[in-house]
Amino acid sequence: LDPIFYRTLNGGQTWVVVPGIFNHPNSSWPDGVVFWDNGKGFAYGDPYNNRFEIYFTTDSGYTWTQVSDNQNPTILPGEYGFANDSHISKVEGGIGFFTTSEGRIYKTTDYGVTWSITPDVPFFSDAGRIAASSENYIISIYDEYKYTNDGGSIWTSLNPNGNFYNYRFQYVPFSDSMFIGVAP
Repeated sequence: LDPIFYRTLNGGQTWVVVPGIFNHPNSSWPDGVVFWDNGKGFAYGDPYNNRFEIYFTTDSGYTWTQVSDNQNPTILPGEYGFANDSHISKVEGGIGFFTTSEGRIYKTTDYGVTWSITPDVPFFSDAGRIAASSENYIISIYDEYKYTNDGGSIWTSLNPNGNFYNYRFQYVPFSDSMFIGVAP
């Protein structure tokens, strides 16, 4: 069964297939989608032809463009993404991230048009859950907490005080660097 990407225009009453995104034979599986408030967004899926299958939109998802190979880093052997919204983060101004099974963090600063990988990795396997407050300040959580304030060149252990929940972990928009964590 080939993956299919759908959209709704009426709050979920009806759905239609979005052409040209994850809808071709041998396509990857869609893992995540993010939108900023100006109709720009990106969607990514598992690797296809040695790169993550990544698309961006500028018209609220009516049309999608696949990120070109020269703007999309090559994957590592066995690397894959996660179909879980805690492995993806966005910040106003077109900044977005997603984590991989090989501990890498993919990063965009232009609404998903081009991608890079942070210079270093916080963990050497699953990069874990991620939340960011800017292009440079990122927190990654796997078995421990790590953060960077230089865009991923140096990762430092973070030791929260008191009860610290991380089932869902999110930056509080328009704050300096406030994050909130919750648990069921």
